[in-house]
Amino acid sequence: MAPPTLLIGVTARHGHAGWLQQNTRNYLNVLVSHGAAPLVLSPDTPVRLPNGREFAPDALGRLPLEILDHLDGLILA
Repeated sequence: MAPPTLLIGVTARHGHAGWLQQNTRNYLNVLVSHGAAPLVLSPDTPVRLPNGREFAPDALGRLPLEILDHLDGLILA
């Protein structure tokens, strides 16, 4: 049996693909190359866990703290 994939949260100012490509691609690519699953944590885009559970930011762009219970690590990018 394969070991579980590590879920690593990566903070981002925006969740838009163009912004992520320009500003966080190195973090995301390195994590994937090491077998981890990066989850972008941004104030404007919901986060969907591999099990399908979703966490949406509130009106002030804050994700619920409960998301931290599902992460194996956190990168403050």
